[in-house]
Amino acid sequence: VDTFDPQALDPAAILLCMRAFVSELVFQAVMAEEGAAKNSVTPLQAVQRENDIRALVRDTTDREATPILQNAISPLSPQQVEGLVGAILTEVGKELASW
Repeated sequence: VDTFDPQALDPAAILLCMRAFVSELVFQAVMAEEGAAKNSVTPLQAVQRENDIRALVRDTTDREATPILQNAISPLSPQQVEGLVGAILTEVGKELASW
């Protein structure tokens, strides 16, 4: 039986987990904002758009969050995570506006 040992996590694993967490927060916020717009397309188009948005969010999160997370001296506070999510949402929103 494998047991989880948080002490075994190295900085790269923690960075990966934090980026995935922040990316998911941003993705959920973007999809909530999509609202009724996703009801006006076919199911196939909706799936493709969701996949495209997820890729955009992941790429933007990697670009924006990685330096901040790598340079953090201590764990981010909830306010810092909220600010990071907000900054990424702004960047994603700019890109989505051109779609």
